[in-house]
Amino acid sequence: MSTRLRFFVILLGALLVAATYSFPLWQPFLLRGEGEEGFPGLVENLQEAYLALPAATRRLYLQMNNQNPLMAQAVLTAALSPDEAPPEEAQALPPEAETARVVRSGEFITLDLTELDVEEEDIPPYRDLFRAEGEFNIYELADGRRLLRLENLRVTNGPNLHVYLSPNPAPLTFADLGFYYDVGQLQGNVGNQNYEIPASLNLAEYQSIVIVELSYQFIYGVAVQQ
Repeated sequence: MSTRLRFFVILLGALLVAATYSFPLWQPFLLRGEGEEGFPGLVENLQEAYLALPAATRRLYLQMNNQNPLMAQAVLTAALSPDEAPPEEAQALPPEAETARVVRSGEFITLDLTELDVEEEDIPPYRDLFRAEGEFNIYELADGRRLLRLENLRVTNGPNLHVYLSPNPAPLTFADLGFYYDVGQLQGNVGNQNYEIPASLNLAEYQSIVIVELSYQFIYGVAVQQ
């Protein structure tokens, strides 16, 4: 082996060793395809918040952007926007409900897919982008009306969120909702809130309370009876 070739081999080995030990320093440059340069079309004041998201979350938004850029921008913009709560007076329990009977109560949960025995291809691709927590009570008032009250709610903000009653106890997709009842538009993604349910509605036909994004038909959260 010539002196020049030997020197080249030694130099190459030294570079490989240096690259291995300095990997944490240059690894971020490999992630530019995952959104390190910002999200396409997202307003400038939200780019920093987007880059602060976990890499896996950014990848999901980029996959969504590849399929439908308008949808991805709307969903991401809402998710990164400040929380919205109803006015304080609207969060209070109405006086007529203070002595009313609670006919159903429960909480928002993360559905256990192993218990549902669903196939991997049936799992919504963007399910992990949405979170919901909090409790609910349904009050039966003296005049027969019902009041659905969401308490300590915190759900990922969305462009067009509504509250549904669904006969399915564990809906994963919009198609799973079945013959649903639309209680109304979500009053805020955080805080307590009240919704009137008609006395004529048969509550026995409904098994879950679902927060649904109507514009693009995503399920953001599911609450079930305890």
